[in-house]
Amino acid sequence: MTSVQLVSVTLALLLLAVSVLGAVIVTGRSVRRARQRRDARLAAEVRPLLIRLTGGDEDVEEVLRRLAALDRRRWNAVRASAVGLLGKVSGQGNAALTRLFEERGVARDAVADLSRRGSVRRARAATVLGLLRHAEAVPDLTRLLADRHPEVRTAAARALGRIAEPQAAGPLLDCLAGGRVPSDVVVQALIAIGPAARPALTKAMAHTAPEVRAIAAEVLGLIGSVGSVSALIRALTLDPSSDVRTRAARSLGRLGTPACLDALTDAVGLTYPTAVRAEAAGALGDVGAPAAVPALRALLADHHYRVAHHAARSLTRLGGPGTETLREAADGALGVRAAAHAREALAVLALAEGRHPARPAPAP
Repeated sequence: MTSVQLVSVTLALLLLAVSVLGAVIVTGRSVRRARQRRDARLAAEVRPLLIRLTGGDEDVEEVLRRLAALDRRRWNAVRASAVGLLGKVSGQGNAALTRLFEERGVARDAVADLSRRGSVRRARAATVLGLLRHAEAVPDLTRLLADRHPEVRTAAARALGRIAEPQAAGPLLDCLAGGRVPSDVVVQALIAIGPAARPALTKAMAHTAPEVRAIAAEVLGLIGSVGSVSALIRALTLDPSSDVRTRAARSLGRLGTPACLDALTDAVGLTYPTAVRAEAAGALGDVGAPAAVPALRALLADHHYRVAHHAARSLTRLGGPGTETLREAADGALGVRAAAHAREALAVLALAEGRHPARPAPAP
């Protein structure tokens, strides 16, 4: 075979391969579109049953029986819609959907999918188990907090928050170290667990990773753990991390006990870092005790803007004594710097109350 013939044969084979590949692509697209149209038609037929199941206005037993008996094609076509509804409905509708998923073996299949190779499949399974609040899956979901794919770890953390089993609180806190799961996802999950997470949160206040201690301090305030005041005061006073101390101050403001007031009053002192002083000044407003007025008054002329700014805003939340202090400062009794912060705070207070801010007095 000459070189010319060899080139001709090669080109012919390439053209054939391209033609075959093109035919495969076109056929594949046609098949996929046909399948999508079929699934859309089947889903449209079944969706009214789902609406009836979740409406809560009728006896659902017959509807449930019909949905549970669907053939595989129809169920697969409507499954995504059913999962979407599970995250949107509550009460009887949610309970009816959960029964449907149990009868269809969805939870069992999802637990099996947690160990599959595909990360998308594992993440989707974790999401479904969370929506179903399938408590038996907690150990498997906890294991996924160490998955090598971030989307799987995040889905597992969200699912654990939905299930709200207290045993998940410790692993959720541990996965904060090194940023394995976004902190906001972990915070929401721990809030969902609620006061039952307190033992794990208190233990985490001694964790070696400052990011874990910081989130633990934050959540203790968010869940209203008054029994953790001593641990938070210890963190505010002694923790080497400024972030931990700042979050501890914020939580003490939310809890608002007399011990919190004393600790926060101390924390606005000059021996504390500026960020902690500023947060403590803001937290004194959260406590809402008029006894904080003298400490906040002294901060209005502070050289650090955030400290003085937060002190002024806190005074607007302490009723008559706080407002009177701001008016006194606005008139210049505590100096120019304090007057500027006081006037700003009073203007914001007036706007919040639907009043026009008072015009500052002209300079003499």
